Amino acid sequence: MQKPNRSFAKKVFAAGLAVSTAVWAGAGLLALPVAAVDAHPDGSLVLSGGTVWHVVDGNSDGVADGRHGVDSLAKFYSNRFDFSDVVPANSADLALADLGLMPLGSGVLFNDGGTVYQVSGGTKHGFTSAAVFTGLGFSFANVMNAGSLSSVPAGANLDNSSAAHLEGTFVNSAGTIWMVTATGRKGVPSPEVFYSHGGTWGEVVSANAADLALANEGNASFRAGLLINDGGTIFAVTSTTKRGFPTASCFTDFGFSFANVVAGGTSGLTAGANLCDGTTPPPPPVSSTGNLSVTLAGDTPAAGTVVQAAARVAFTKVNLTATGGDVTIDTLTVERMGVSTDSNFTDIILLDVSAGTSVGQANQIGNERSLSSTHKATFGDNITVLNGTTKSIMIAANMAADTNSGDQASLALVDMTLIGSASRSGTLPINGNLMTMNSSVVIASVTVKASASPSATTQNVGTQDYIVAAFQIINDSTEKVEVHSIKLTQNGSAGDNDIANMDLMMDGTVQATTAKMVNKEVISNLATPIVLDKGQTKNFDVRADINDGSGRTIDLQIESKADVVVKGQTFGFFVLPTYQNSAGTADTTSPFYDPADTSIGNGSITFSKGVLSSLNISEGASNQALGAAGPFDPTESSGLTNMGSATSTDTIVFPVGTHTYTIFGTLNSDWAANDPITLRLSEPDALVTAKGEVTNQTITANPTSDLSLDTVTVKTGGLDVSTSVTPAAQSVIVGSSGFTFANFVFDAGGSGEDVRLTQLLVPQRVDGNNEQSQIANLQLFDGATGLLPIVQPANVAGTASTNTFSFINPVIVTKGTSKTLTLKGDIVSGAAGDDHTFGLSNSDLVTAVGATTGNTVTETVALSEGQTMTIAGSGTLTVATDASSPSSDALLVGGASKVTVGELRLTALNEDIDLTNIHFDRTQVNGGNLNDEFAMVYLFDGTTQIAAIAPTTTDTVTFMNLDGKFVITKGSTGKKMTVKVDTLEVTNNQGDGNVADSGDGVSLSVAEDKYEAKGVSSGTAIAAGSKSGTFTGEDFTVYRSVPTWAKVALSSNSLINSSGVPLFKFRLTADPKGDLGFYKASFAITTTTATLTSFELIEEPNTGSEVNLTSDGGRNITHVITAHTDGKGGLYGIHLLFQTNSGLGVGNGGIYRSIAAGTSKSFELRATVASSTTGSSVSTTFRSENTFNGLGSYPDCAGGAAAGDHPCTGISDAAKGKFVWSDLHFGNSSTTATNTNEWFNGNRVSGLAVTSTAEILTR
Repeated sequence: MQKPNRSFAKKVFAAGLAVSTAVWAGAGLLALPVAAVDAHPDGSLVLSGGTVWHVVDGNSDGVADGRHGVDSLAKFYSNRFDFSDVVPANSADLALADLGLMPLGSGVLFNDGGTVYQVSGGTKHGFTSAAVFTGLGFSFANVMNAGSLSSVPAGANLDNSSAAHLEGTFVNSAGTIWMVTATGRKGVPSPEVFYSHGGTWGEVVSANAADLALANEGNASFRAGLLINDGGTIFAVTSTTKRGFPTASCFTDFGFSFANVVAGGTSGLTAGANLCDGTTPPPPPVSSTGNLSVTLAGDTPAAGTVVQAAARVAFTKVNLTATGGDVTIDTLTVERMGVSTDSNFTDIILLDVSAGTSVGQANQIGNERSLSSTHKATFGDNITVLNGTTKSIMIAANMAADTNSGDQASLALVDMTLIGSASRSGTLPINGNLMTMNSSVVIASVTVKASASPSATTQNVGTQDYIVAAFQIINDSTEKVEVHSIKLTQNGSAGDNDIANMDLMMDGTVQATTAKMVNKEVISNLATPIVLDKGQTKNFDVRADINDGSGRTIDLQIESKADVVVKGQTFGFFVLPTYQNSAGTADTTSPFYDPADTSIGNGSITFSKGVLSSLNISEGASNQALGAAGPFDPTESSGLTNMGSATSTDTIVFPVGTHTYTIFGTLNSDWAANDPITLRLSEPDALVTAKGEVTNQTITANPTSDLSLDTVTVKTGGLDVSTSVTPAAQSVIVGSSGFTFANFVFDAGGSGEDVRLTQLLVPQRVDGNNEQSQIANLQLFDGATGLLPIVQPANVAGTASTNTFSFINPVIVTKGTSKTLTLKGDIVSGAAGDDHTFGLSNSDLVTAVGATTGNTVTETVALSEGQTMTIAGSGTLTVATDASSPSSDALLVGGASKVTVGELRLTALNEDIDLTNIHFDRTQVNGGNLNDEFAMVYLFDGTTQIAAIAPTTTDTVTFMNLDGKFVITKGSTGKKMTVKVDTLEVTNNQGDGNVADSGDGVSLSVAEDKYEAKGVSSGTAIAAGSKSGTFTGEDFTVYRSVPTWAKVALSSNSLINSSGVPLFKFRLTADPKGDLGFYKASFAITTTTATLTSFELIEEPNTGSEVNLTSDGGRNITHVITAHTDGKGGLYGIHLLFQTNSGLGVGNGGIYRSIAAGTSKSFELRATVASSTTGSSVSTTFRSENTFNGLGSYPDCAGGAAAGDHPCTGISDAAKGKFVWSDLHFGNSSTTATNTNEWFNGNRVSGLAVTSTAEILTR
C-alpha cells in the first residue's frame, strides 16, 4: 500500500490559524463551472460561495442525496478533514437537499485559551493536567488551534491517565491499530481504511489496559470520500460501495487531484454506478492479462569503463513488449554479476528510456535500491506496459565514491513477477556487458546550494512571476558540466491548479516553462543542456503565477539527490550533486533542498484615480461619465456591496488583476456652463465592504483616506473645424484615381457631448472657367471607410463652386476626441498648369447636433482655402546611388553567386513611374572587363529577381523590356534597386580557359540619359527633361580566394617587463574557394616609459601547432624604426617578411605562410619589454593601405638585386604594401611563388582598416 504525501498537513493547519470563522458562515452560493454531470460522490468536500459542504448519501443507495454545511474550523478539523481535499461545487451538488449543519467529529485535540480539549461524542473534554495529557500518550505537537470552542458543550474532564481513550482516538496494541468507538473498539484492517478516516501516524498512541478491555466490534470500514486506485481503476468509496471513474477527464472534471489518490484494494465493496455516465462499473478488472516479451535491447550499452562516483551509469537495456492485453509488473529483481564487489555500487536504479529517450532526460522509475547480501536489488513499483507497446528500461547504477580498480561487473535482470493472469516469454537472466571499474579518474563534482531567497512571505492570489524557489548549481570540478534536467516536488498544500506558468530561470533568462504541475511535480527537461564551465556558478530561480489557493502554501523541494541530472563533458559521466543549505552546511537527507514556504494570501483591493477620456459633460443628458476609479488592483476576486454613500443593491465582482471602472450619472437641465463636478470615494478602508471570492474573508480596501476623482466640467456641445496643412501642394497627373485633395479635422475636444455631423459643404476653387468637372467622384473617407454620397463637381462660369455632402449615415465625433475626414477624387481631364483647391473657406459649411441632447452645435471654423493641386503633363524620375550601396569589402571571390555590387535609389514625383529600360556602363579596374569578370548580372526588387543578363561585351550591359517589373510609387521615399552578379572562376592564370584575372575588376555606373520609363497614370514616356541623376558603383575586383582579417583580444592587457610579451593578435581566414598566402605584416607601436626589443610573430600561439615565424635568419623582421628618448619609450615601425631566400623554398619552411581554404590561423606579435613602470603603456596597431596596388613580382628588392634572391633589406614600404597576401592563382607549390604576379596589398580586405583599433597594454 502507498500513502499519499501528507507532510504538508501541519502547514495547512498553521495557515488556518489566521482564518476567521466568518469564512464558514457565508450563505451565498456561486456554482463554479465544472464539466461533471453528477453530484460529487458521498463524502466529498465541496466549496460554494465561501461555504464548505460535506456531500452525503443519506439513504445508502450509493448516490449522494444531501449535503451538510461546515460552519466552523473546529467542525472541519474535528472531522479530520484536509483543505487539499476541498473542490469546487457543481450545479448538481447545489441541487442536493440541505441537511443542516455538519456534526462535530471525535478524537481531535484543540487548544482554546490555553486549555487543551479533546473533542469527542459532540462535547469537549478538558485535560486537568499536563501529566494526564502525556500519560494518555498524547503529544502537544498534535494540538490544533481553531478559534473559540465556546459553542461546543462541555463534557467530563479527563483526569485519569489510566482510563480508556475517548471515541475517535487511534491506539496501537502490538502493531494492530484500533479506532476507539462510542461503544468499544474497531480494528483498522489496512492503511487505506486508516487514511479514509483522516488518520495520521503521528497521532496514534499506545493502547492501555482499559482500551483493551473495550468490546471488540470487528474491523472498521472505509469512511466515505476516499479516492482509491485499485489495480489501475480509481474508485470513490463508502463503507459498503465503490463508484468508478470511467475516464481521467471524468475524474479531473470533478476537481479532484491525482495527488490525493491512495493505492489499495476495494475487494468486498459493492460496485455502484460509475460516475459521469450513470452505468454500473464491471468488476474490478484484472490488472494485467497479456503476454510480456522480455528481451535484451540491441542497443544495450557496450562493454566499457566505469569510474568512481559516476551516476546514472547505463549497464543493461531491456525491452518489454506487451501483446494480447496490458501487463503490469509487480516486482523486478536485478542481480550484480561478474568479478566484483557490491561495494562498487551505491544504488541500482531503473530509467524509462522508451521511445529513444536519452539517459539524461529519462525519468527514474521509483526509488533507488541497494544491493542485498545476495547481490540483488528488488524493485516493487508497478510498471505497466500497455497492449501493443514496448517499454524500454535501462538498468543503471550510481557508483561508489571509491571503486575497486579492475573489478568487472554487469547487471542482470534475473526475476520478475506479474500481476493478474499475465504471462511472460523470454528467458531470464538477461545480462548486459561487463563494465570495468576505474578508481584513478576523477570526474566532475557539482554542488547544489540553496539561495537565501525566497523568504517566508505571503503572496496574494493574482501575483505573477513570483520566485518560489532559488538555488545555485556550482561546478566544483576541473571539467565542464551539463545540466540536463531538474525536478521539483510541491510539498506544500497548494494544488496543481493553484500555480501556473512555472519558468525555470538561469541568471535571469528563461530556460524551460511548465504550464502547470502534474501530480505536484514540475520536471524541466532541457532540450539543450545548460553548460557550466569549470569553477562556474549559475543561479537558478523558479518563478510562477499564483492563480488560486488562498490559505494554502507553496514549498517546491528537491526530494531526491538524483532530481538534478548533471553530466561531465570531458569524461561523459553523470554525477550526483551534493547539496547545501544557504549557510553552506551539507544537506544529506531528503529533502535535499527545502525553501521557505510561500503562503497564498486571501487577496487585497486598492482603489486609485482613473483617467476619463473626456473631462467635459453635458447637462440634460443621461449616462454621463462623472469619474473613473482605477486602476483597481484586487489580487483576489472581490465582492463589493457598499461604496461610501452610494449603495448598490447588487454585488459588484472585481476579478483578479488591474481594471478601471467608470461612474456614470444623469444630469438634469439646472446646470450652468462650466460648472465643475468632482466625485470622491470617502474612506475606502472604512466604507467599502469586500470579501474574497475564494476565501470569503473580509478584505480591507485601500487607501485609508478620501480618494478624489477627476473634476468634470459641464459644457454645451461644441466643434472646432479646420483644413489640415497636409497633403502639401503638389503636382498630379491626369488619370490619377483616388487622389487626396484635402483633410478636414473635426475637433470635439471641448464639447460636453458627442457631436453628430450630418452635412458638410466643401468649396472648390479653380484657375479658369468651367474647369470644376476635371475632377470626378469626390468622396469623403473616415479612415479607410468611404462615406456616402459620392459627389460629381459641376462646371460653373467662374472659379468658385461648392460641393455638398449630405451624409446618408451621420458621422459621430466622440467628445474629447477629433476625427479627420479625407477628401479624395479622380483627375479625369485638364491641361498642364490647371489648379484645383479644396478648403473650408466659409464659416457656415457644417451642420451638426449634439448626439445625446439633439441640440444644435455651433461650430468654429478656421478659414482656409486649402493647398493647391496642379495638373502636370507627366511624372519625373530621379536616379541616385543608394546609401546602402556597397562601399567596402569589395574583394570578390571567383565563382560566387548573386553578390551585391550596387544599389540604386529611384524616386518618382507627380505620378507612379514604371521603369522600362536601364543601361549600365563599366569602368575598368586594373584592366578588368565586364564579360571577363562577371558571368551574369541581375536586377532585384528587394528579394525578387526581375531581370538577368549574361554580359556579351567588355563594357556595357542593358536591361530591356522591364515594363511592370519595377514600378516606383510617387513620393519622396523612392524605391531601391539592387544589382547582383555571378563572378567567373579564377584558377591558374587563365591556364584552364577561364578569363578572369586575379585583382582585375570593374565598377558599374548609370548615366543620366541611360534609363527609360513611363508614367503609370499618364501612360506617357518620361521625357529627357523629366529625368535626372546618375549611379556610380564601387570598384570590385575578383580573386581566386580572399582573406578576412579580424582583431583578436589578448588574454591579458597587463604590461610587464619580460620576454615574449604578447602585444597584438589577429586572425586570417581563407575563403572556402581556395588557399591563401600570407607574406607580410606591419605594425605601428607607441610606448610610454617602456622599450621593446626582440620582436616575434607567432603563428597559432599557445597551441600544439605554434610556429615562431621570426626564429631564424630566413624569416626576418625588417625596418624596425625606433625613435625614443634616453632609451625609454618611443615609436616603432615594424615590417615582417617571413622568408626572402628562394633557396629554402616551400618545402624547407616556406617563403610565405599558407592558410588552407575555409580555415583560419591566428598570429600574435610579441616582444621583450623593459624599463616599464607604473603608468607605462604600449599601444599597438596593425597597418594597411587605402589605395590598391597589385604588387607584381614580389619581393622586388632595391638596389637592382634579382627578385627573390636575397633578403630585402631595402624594400620600400610605401611601394610594396604594409600587408601582403596572395590568392595563389599561379599555384602554391612553386619555390618561386613569391616572384610571380599574384601578390596584393591590404586595400579593402574585409575587416581590415588602414589603421586597426589599438591594443593597449598598461601597468
